[in-house]
Amino acid sequence: MDENEKLLYSSRFLQALISSKGVQEIIDIGFGLLGNPVMLIDNDFKLIAYTHDIKVDDPEWYRTKNSDYLAIEVITSNDKFLQARKSDRPIRYKEKNRGFEAIYASILLDKKLVAYLVTPDHMRRFTDDDLEVVELIRNVLTLHFQKSKLRTLNQMNKSLFIDLLEGRITDGESIETRCRRLKWVLHGNNYVLAIKNSRNIDESMLEHIGESVQRLIPDCKYAIYRDVVVALVTRKKKDFPQSCYEALMVFLRKHNLYAGVSNCFSSLESINRQYSLSLLAIELGIKAAPEKLLYPYGDYMFYHLLSISSDHINLHSVCPEALFSLMKYDESSKEDLVNCLSEYLRNDKNLQKTANVLGIHRNTLTYRIKKIAGILEADIEDKDTAFNLSLAIEIVRYIGLYS
Repeated sequence: MDENEKLLYSSRFLQALISSKGVQEIIDIGFGLLGNPVMLIDNDFKLIAYTHDIKVDDPEWYRTKNSDYLAIEVITSNDKFLQARKSDRPIRYKEKNRGFEAIYASILLDKKLVAYLVTPDHMRRFTDDDLEVVELIRNVLTLHFQKSKLRTLNQMNKSLFIDLLEGRITDGESIETRCRRLKWVLHGNNYVLAIKNSRNIDESMLEHIGESVQRLIPDCKYAIYRDVVVALVTRKKKDFPQSCYEALMVFLRKHNLYAGVSNCFSSLESINRQYSLSLLAIELGIKAAPEKLLYPYGDYMFYHLLSISSDHINLHSVCPEALFSLMKYDESSKEDLVNCLSEYLRNDKNLQKTANVLGIHRNTLTYRIKKIAGILEADIEDKDTAFNLSLAIEIVRYIGLYS
């Protein structure tokens, strides 16, 4: 076989790996490359795949094909499998009393035996190049098994995640056992990160988003759940999303996504409740500040309480009339006094800090605060009055009367 043919078959192997074809496809390509039949058996000598539709002068070939297992006498009659297991390279072995030669190669994952590759010279005699060709086939199969192992692990991770979100598994001991089997390392400070788009996107795009989030956030696990990318983020410190904020914001903005972050929690038993809070954070956050994109639930907890209260009371009616008078004054004067009051109360009535935030002179702020107190006819330095005004401003923001 010349170099062009080898290049062609190498390309076919690569395509089989990329498109996640099964081992039978790889075995079939290997047969075309070698010109001799190929058999793959697992470490229990069970047949996994083999070359089909050929005629060979070897009863054991048909016996193995029909029973799905290598005969015990073939396994124990000599030490060919032991030699293959110990060798880093494929070995040629002359079969005793069987009139043919075969090449054996072991396939290892993490130094553990997973399969044997067997190629008898039933259709043509071996050349010196055949050991190299079998090595190529073995390497391709090793990559396939590595990819399959990773895919299986990802599926198991996602299966546990979905069970937790669905509330199918709530017992702490059962959760701990499954986490241990999957080698989940939890650092005690857990968050649910929910990511969604304003429009429907397909499964492949959702998977791309999940994989990207895994790269952005160390130790992150994710699953696709009801068209939402749901990630479990575990931290040693209560520093999420601050530690990942910048990278996440760039990613969200690039892909037109919104994300909600749950409260910090320690037990995975509450993960479905925290997932609900992360979704609610998105809903409330988009309403309050659509430009922010990333919404920690803690920032919108008060809005959550307001949404519950609005089913029972008229939120407009609980706000002091004086605040509406201040808002009405703002409409005509354009002095932005409500925002001035809001920042003043938010900054613990610190004049200099508030002036810096608003970008105005301290004396200007002092003048405006006195003006606000006069319009409200209230002592805004009083602790209870200041608290009530802060709540009222948030309420009018929530019901859309002020932004």
